[in-house]
Amino acid sequence: PTTTTTSGTQVRRADMLNLALTIDVNAAKQQKTMVTALDAHHLKLNHVSKPAEVGHWIFRVLGVLDVKDPVYENYEPPSKVSRLHLHFWDTLIRYKPRHILSAAAISLGRVDLTANIVPTSPVLVMYVIFDRLSLLLLDDAKFARPLPHDNPAAEGFVSVMTDSRLELTLRTCSEPGPGPAMEIDMGNDSLAVGVCADSLPCLLDIINHYLDGQDLKEPPPPRSRRRRQQQPQ
Repeated sequence: PTTTTTSGTQVRRADMLNLALTIDVNAAKQQKTMVTALDAHHLKLNHVSKPAEVGHWIFRVLGVLDVKDPVYENYEPPSKVSRLHLHFWDTLIRYKPRHILSAAAISLGRVDLTANIVPTSPVLVMYVIFDRLSLLLLDDAKFARPLPHDNPAAEGFVSVMTDSRLELTLRTCSEPGPGPAMEIDMGNDSLAVGVCADSLPCLLDIINHYLDGQDLKEPPPPRSRRRRQQQPQ
């Protein structure tokens, strides 16, 4: 597909989705290595978590791409290592927490995610790079102005971070032990956050709500109001 720029020139647009898969079997080591690369452009995602779901969406995506071997009688398959390379370009992610009024929108110029999956290991390590990262917040989602195009700023969202670069190392462990179930190391080359008296509490509420897994919990029951009995005078 092609698109026309303001100067009238024809520019070829990148395909929205590209998928590459390679499999290498080492008979001497009885090991199979599968490499999956996914390249996606112009994604629009709505992040939603429900109590019936287990874990966050990124782990379900990794589970789908981690292809399982068929089971045959009297056959022992080789050990497997899966390597995933996910690349997202020009992506917009919307997030509306379940139990608070605030909402967030994340605009990403580029996302690179790399992970090695070993089925026999309880440890998963992912490396994620966010480039040209912009974060926008809305105090109360009911005041959002719905528009036909995806422009959070025009809908009432306030920008608190623009054109930043962030690198994350995420380590999870599925086995119980003395260490944490999840560790996150963060580094940045260029990260600028500007908040005001309203947007700072909004940002902290959204971060705490997400990290505490509140989306996966049912809201507390409303308190019953007891009528005060009038005492006879």
